[in-house]
Formats: sequence, C-alpha cells, structure tokens
Amino acid sequence: MANPARPWHHLFDREVVRAARDRLAAHGYQVATAAPAEPAGLTSALMATGAGMAVDLTVEVTRDGDVLLHAGDYTERADGTLGAVSKFAGLLAQAEAAVIGGNQ
Repeated sequence: MANPARPWHHLFDREVVRAARDRLAAHGYQVATAAPAEPAGLTSALMATGAGMAVDLTVEVTRDGDVLLHAGDYTERADGTLGAVSKFAGLLAQAEAAVIGGNQ
C-alpha cells in the first residue's frame, strides 16, 4: 500500500468508493471489504522510498531473443522490446499515481 493513511484505491477518493459500495448494496449486491492484497506479478517491482516510489525491475534479453521482466521472484515474458517498454511505462504510471495520490 502506497499510503497507509489512504487504504483505498489511489485513483479514487474514499467518498467515491463508499458511494459505489452503497449503490451496489442498494441494488442487492454483496459488498465485501477486503484487506489490501499483497503486490502480485510485476507490481511487486513497485516499492516505497523515503522520497516517493521506485520501480525495481530487471529486464533480461535471452540468447533466444526473449525479453523477460523480473520483479523479485516473479518473472514475466514481454512481447518484445515494445512490450517491455509498455509494461515498464505502466509500472512507472502506477508509481507516479501512488506518489501523487499520497500527496493529496
């Protein structure tokens, strides 16, 4: 979790999440409140630092030409160089959103 003081999704304010849950419940849906999940997959490459967030990602190009992305013990195959760049850009956007969301 990027900011323990804001344990909801970084793109939505608490009031928006609460209103969405209330509307679902009003229409008969079961709305569960879950604890934040541990980072999975490449999102485990995101980590908080004293100044904000960092992306700790290793990119490996094999002799066979495969592009592999490693985040801790997790490895994911990218769809070539552009696929790797796209996944990295996505992680960078998540880190930026977490920092910006945490500063509001």
